[in-house]
Amino acid sequence: MTDLRPTDGRELRNRQIIQSITEFAIIVTDRDGIITDWNTGAEQILGWTRAEMIGRSAEAFFTPEDRLKGQIDREMMASLQTGRGIDERWHLHKDGSCFWASGEMMPLLDEAGEHTGFVKVLRDRTEQRLAGEALEASERRYRSLYDAIDEGFCILDLRFDDDGHPIDYRFLEVNPAFERQTGLQGVVGQWMKSLAPGHEAYWFEIYGRISRSGKAERFEQFANELGGRWYEVYAYPVGDRSDGQVAVLFNDVSQRRHDIQALAESEEKWRGLFENLEEGFILGKVQRDASGRVVDWRYEEVNNAWGKLVGIEPSTVVGRTVRDLIPGVEDAWVNEFAQVVETGQAIRFTRKVDTLSRWYDGTCQPVAGDRFSVIFVEVTERVRSEVRSKALLELSETLADLDDPDAMPGAAARIIGKALGVGRVGYGTVADDGETFTVPSDWTADGYPSLAGTYRIDDYGGYAENLRRGRTVVIPDIRLDPRTSFNTGPLERVGVRSLINHPIVENGRTVAVFYVNDDRVQPWTAEEVAFIQSAANRTRDTVERRRAEVNLKTSEERQRLAIASGEVGIFDVDLATGSLTWDERARAAFGVATGHLVGQAEKLSTLHPEDRAAFDAALAAAMEGAPFDLQFRTIGLDDRQVRWVNVQGQVAGSKGAQHFIGAVRDVSQRVAAEQRQTVLNHELAHRLKNTLAVVQSIATQTLRNAPDMTTARDSLTKRIQTLSKAHDILLSGQTDAGSIDAIIRSAVALHDPDERIVLRGPSLDIGPKAALTLALIMHELATNAVKYGALSVPEGRVHVAWVVDIDETTKLPTLALSWREVNGPPASPPTRKGFGSRLIEMGLSGSTGGSVELDYASDGLKCRIRASLTELQADDA
Repeated sequence: MTDLRPTDGRELRNRQIIQSITEFAIIVTDRDGIITDWNTGAEQILGWTRAEMIGRSAEAFFTPEDRLKGQIDREMMASLQTGRGIDERWHLHKDGSCFWASGEMMPLLDEAGEHTGFVKVLRDRTEQRLAGEALEASERRYRSLYDAIDEGFCILDLRFDDDGHPIDYRFLEVNPAFERQTGLQGVVGQWMKSLAPGHEAYWFEIYGRISRSGKAERFEQFANELGGRWYEVYAYPVGDRSDGQVAVLFNDVSQRRHDIQALAESEEKWRGLFENLEEGFILGKVQRDASGRVVDWRYEEVNNAWGKLVGIEPSTVVGRTVRDLIPGVEDAWVNEFAQVVETGQAIRFTRKVDTLSRWYDGTCQPVAGDRFSVIFVEVTERVRSEVRSKALLELSETLADLDDPDAMPGAAARIIGKALGVGRVGYGTVADDGETFTVPSDWTADGYPSLAGTYRIDDYGGYAENLRRGRTVVIPDIRLDPRTSFNTGPLERVGVRSLINHPIVENGRTVAVFYVNDDRVQPWTAEEVAFIQSAANRTRDTVERRRAEVNLKTSEERQRLAIASGEVGIFDVDLATGSLTWDERARAAFGVATGHLVGQAEKLSTLHPEDRAAFDAALAAAMEGAPFDLQFRTIGLDDRQVRWVNVQGQVAGSKGAQHFIGAVRDVSQRVAAEQRQTVLNHELAHRLKNTLAVVQSIATQTLRNAPDMTTARDSLTKRIQTLSKAHDILLSGQTDAGSIDAIIRSAVALHDPDERIVLRGPSLDIGPKAALTLALIMHELATNAVKYGALSVPEGRVHVAWVVDIDETTKLPTLALSWREVNGPPASPPTRKGFGSRLIEMGLSGSTGGSVELDYASDGLKCRIRASLTELQADDA
């Protein structure tokens, strides 16, 4: 009797194997013949689906004649008595047609060995049956001699040597099936060794043992000399033991053995596929405490991909629990899988294993009893990318709400630090000599030391020169990097094991450093470095704009004083740092050439030696609150000309933050000083005004057409992110123009992680307004492609190309841009036009002779846009 009881993880594996076999119909029934399982092979051979047959009687595929004879009951009884019931007969397809099948029925036992049902295995042998019938038709008059029995039968007379060992046997009697089963002819009276000299010795030993013991035996054995066949044999002694005779009933089971081998090979094939999956797989079983509550789960099987995704050798896993394998693993990894087992409902999850610092996305499904299966992939970089995108949006909003430029670096450090999950983020200014930098304050995680203070750059590794040259420094582990490994002490004492330092460069000099530190080894990715660079540049730009606004107010105060003192050259000296701000007339009064950076000390060096004492006395009095009013001589710092100047001013501000503000007049030539050039950045005001108008339009149109607030929020966020990236492209080039290639790549990046959007066209810059419009159009086309077009299917691609040609009418250069989707679903016009559709149809609006063509073709959407290149490249285009 075949034991099909499941042990350990075999139940799932048996089911997987059974379902994967298509050459055999495998049907499982209960004790009454009601079908409980129906494999893929049964569906293909018999025609009924599993859903159609579960719960029906197995008699459904027996012929009406066999049903009347109770054939299924006979097979069940035979299988219970002998361990299997083997037969070949006609069975029914779903459409009522008949097919000839060779079948075997075996009893099914549970884990306790109790009979729970039957397993019937069928194979379609119709073709062989019909061929046999054709043969039988020509030999019908002889068939009656062979119909009595299909199995081969013979009676053997054994020969023993002098020591009593069986060494041969001869055939006393054989039935007609014998020849068919063995291929031997005319064997009666013949000795086996004369018929098959190489016949295996174990045949003689087995029959000799049966003859002497008087006990029958059932076995399967291989006979190479008989055509390499396998036989199922039932042998029993005949007559007295001293006669040495054995009767043998046998059947050629080579095909069955072949089928078993095929089954094993099929299982091996599916096992190979299972192990080669890129997704991780887990077969687990929950563990319960004495009260039945799930407290853990145990690994019963994992594949190779699991090890790659988790970073643990798979061979060490099976039999261990998740809490043992990953100490400190979050309770949710146990509780949610327990819920799947308890409810029978599958779940999808996206969750982090904090001790592994990895995020996973997958599904968990119930299997049977307390078992479940999990298919998952690692999505750490995707999650981190989403966090970084949200952080950049928060950074923009936070900086926009702050008025104090000195508070902005701290706010930016906090947002960046939390997004990256690091220990410290800060912003320090570099002194003019490039040797020291000062950190007013920084953001730190709980328990992490601050770096607020002033430091020598060279004290913290050999990368100072990189910073001075404007190169970002990325060090995953200071103990391994040659720039720091020779002396890690100063860095490790302030909690630094890994770092990123991004220099801010202005006018060819590093003026500040944005730094990120952590006390753990960090394999910094290119995306994280780009995120830090983008955030640092945005912060610096915003800080400087805010300071420009503050300086504007100070400038207005200086202008007011200049007006009061006669509209002459003006200056502002920071008495704490010695930095000097002055206009061209003030420079001219001291003979300093344009572009020559001068501090207070150098300016004082221009004083005529005979007038220095009077100047010092007047300045000392001004420090005590008296007005400064002095006429004295200067010797030009660059032109060495002697001038008489009159300086009027006053000292303002609190102690430690005092400024000497005043006006200077070149009284030697009586030339009225020009008013100091305004510091206000007119282009900034113009750009901000246009951007706010675009954002207002996007928000209005998105909210008007969105079906719900969630959709509106998501669409608005993505569109503003696209607008922001377009601005980044404009700013990164230090000009008002943006590269078409960079604008399109940035606009579609959110929807093209695997780079299925192919760009082709000449290097070409366009103006800021055209850049923003193009970015929004590309974003909307990419969004539609992901939802409905080529990017919604794995094989889909998008080709974006642009060329410049000459318009036949205007004779001016024209930009022609095309968006072409291939290998995707057929395109169809939208049933409702939202903001995105209208934006695309508008094209690069405002351009003379511009046009947009939309072709909703069967092989994918095609969009063609034409616009005047001259207008697109204009500053206000």
